[in-house]
Amino acid sequence: MKFFMLLKKLFKFKIIPLKRCMEIHGIRIRLRRLLDLPDLYSFFCSSNFREIFNIEHTPFHSFWSFKRWINTTFDLLYIIELRSKKVFRTIGFIGLYKLKIDESLWVSEALFDAKDCGRKYGQYALKLLLDFLKEKAIVGEIFAEVHKDNSRSLHLFDRLGFDAYEQHGNTTFLRKSLD
Repeated sequence: MKFFMLLKKLFKFKIIPLKRCMEIHGIRIRLRRLLDLPDLYSFFCSSNFREIFNIEHTPFHSFWSFKRWINTTFDLLYIIELRSKKVFRTIGFIGLYKLKIDESLWVSEALFDAKDCGRKYGQYALKLLLDFLKEKAIVGEIFAEVHKDNSRSLHLFDRLGFDAYEQHGNTTFLRKSLD
């Protein structure tokens, strides 16, 4: 313990006390594992996902292009799971990117199936993460970008206290202060 404190003072870095798993109201978010990638890839290729996001074709040419996108886009990726009896099933993800410790980060959230949308699963999952980030004072501000026609996501971020601060083309940029 003293060793980490010494390193922290010498090199002025912050150790982030990540929670690997958090749960509320039957919704669990947990850090992504390597074995999650094939399941995530199958969700991105599903017709339900393409229907929700109004796209005709899968956005990835192969599993490897998907893996590269995940690994290069997100600093951290949480899997959203729903408890069904005694087991959990994956229903979406929350990706964190552009992470600047003590400053800001960007968040992206997606549910994979239309039947899971509108049931507050995304709200519970994001609230878990936002409460944790605020409690540990990891960042001061959180940003998100949402397609202007995605009324469900805009409403979700509004309920969680995000404010629209800018719009470019079809994208609305949102911000929430955790201070």
